[in-house]
Amino acid sequence: ARRPEATIGVLVRSRAQLGGLPALLAASGSPVAASDVEPMLSVPIVNDLLALTRALMHATDSTAWLAVLRAPWCGVSLAALLTLSTAAFAAGVPVCSVLDEPAALAQLATDDRVRVSALNAVLAPGMAQARRLPWAWLVERVWLDLQGPALVAGDDLRCAGHYFELLAEFEQRTPDFPPAALQAFVSKRFAPVPRTDGTPVNLMTIHRAKGLEFDVVILPGLNRKVGSDSRAPVVWHEHDHLPDPRLLVAPRPPPGAASGGAYDFVRGLEGAEQAAENRRLLYVAMTRARDELHLCARLMPTDNGSVVKPKKNSFLSLLWPHVAGDFGAAVPWTTPLTPAVPARAGLRIATLSLPPPGGLPAVLAGGEAELVFDWATPVAKHLGTVTHLLLQLMAEAGGAGWGAADVAASRGFIEGELRARGLAAAALPAATARCVEALTTTLNSRRGRWILSADHREAASEYRLSGVLDGELTQAVIDRTFVTPQGVRWIIDFKTGDHLGGSPEAFMDSEVLRYRPQLARYAQMFSQLDSRPIYLALYFPLLDGWREWAYDPRHSE
Repeated sequence: ARRPEATIGVLVRSRAQLGGLPALLAASGSPVAASDVEPMLSVPIVNDLLALTRALMHATDSTAWLAVLRAPWCGVSLAALLTLSTAAFAAGVPVCSVLDEPAALAQLATDDRVRVSALNAVLAPGMAQARRLPWAWLVERVWLDLQGPALVAGDDLRCAGHYFELLAEFEQRTPDFPPAALQAFVSKRFAPVPRTDGTPVNLMTIHRAKGLEFDVVILPGLNRKVGSDSRAPVVWHEHDHLPDPRLLVAPRPPPGAASGGAYDFVRGLEGAEQAAENRRLLYVAMTRARDELHLCARLMPTDNGSVVKPKKNSFLSLLWPHVAGDFGAAVPWTTPLTPAVPARAGLRIATLSLPPPGGLPAVLAGGEAELVFDWATPVAKHLGTVTHLLLQLMAEAGGAGWGAADVAASRGFIEGELRARGLAAAALPAATARCVEALTTTLNSRRGRWILSADHREAASEYRLSGVLDGELTQAVIDRTFVTPQGVRWIIDFKTGDHLGGSPEAFMDSEVLRYRPQLARYAQMFSQLDSRPIYLALYFPLLDGWREWAYDPRHSE
């Protein structure tokens, strides 16, 4: 109301933190744009269409047929469902087989009998066309014959259209798919963003908000705990400073065993990485705001009325050293609205102005500038590995053998590689899309094609090199190296990360500072083999970004 034209973003760690906010905003008439928030299966029309699809696929799926009979396009009474089910059970046939049986229809009320007959008149011809026509086309045609669009409107109609798109996509992937696989496929998709008049309130996860900005950002539920403290039977951690394999694995000690040991050590490494990830994620969320940043949390007071400290591993715990005073003084503990609300229930809200650039609390940077940009999640690690693999294949083909069609055709391979590395199914579509984006950007780039070109001498990708540096045996894997006609050795490292805050230029400059010593060691090892001049470079496929510098053995540090 205060700034009707301002863009507003409500950003959360997970969709569950939104709770009933989308419904409340819709009920108040506020325009809403929700990205990847409402699952497709939470939309009634999608469930109705899924039941219709299953019924057309399998005449023996009685549950689906009962759902079709109960759906808005038919709407028979519960008594009619019981009568038809009983008749089908007694005859030992599917429910669909008794829809045109005079004996079964005679037991129904007049209104139910008319509805069932009208439904059967549409579904019987549809079933006759089953497996002769594409499923998406057949289901939509039957739905139209049932006057289905007349029973929905607005966003529900768009969800119906999106369902048919998903059905066509899945059928193309798996022609002989079972209904259970279709339901699992749809369950991982989200309803399309509703079209609204006016400036909508944007509801999305922090990951989805990456790269976006809003005039006003609201971060609710900062008191909620992030991550899990469960003691898994086995813990593992990928450690960058170990030779291959870089995997530390430790089993959980038996009950009663002394604490400490390998299990607690590896678990501590994972905890430290999760803490760093929490700082990065909170930094991303806070820097989405242009003008206003609202930090919201709910805490229970202690018995003496003082403010209790937030839970460990919550976003609020990271900010607590800087906002504790404002949080405690913002408002008095709220009075219970009803006797059912416990007397200790309370709410503290602190609204802080957005800090100037570079003025975020130091706790978010963790004392290291690289944490501002580094997105070293397990997803990012696996994405980087698979992207490097595809870039190697493209380089071996000289780049010229690849085009946009080849990258698109590699989606299945990319997704399979990500899945084989343990990436969760929910993260596969986004990670696959990022990999395709990186490869496409590289192929569309003049510099990218130069890097992958087969015209260079002594070209190699994922080149393994061993040498003795400072009296120690050192091993390295170089993403791309070659010699130009001018006699210059190039050593290029691919960086598949993306900037999360600040500018892309600042991000790339920070990566140079971070990786300069590593590339200098590569050059030092190569300099023991030949005396040609060496240039070092970082290439960023997602940004088509480039940083280069000459190797000077006098300043190799």
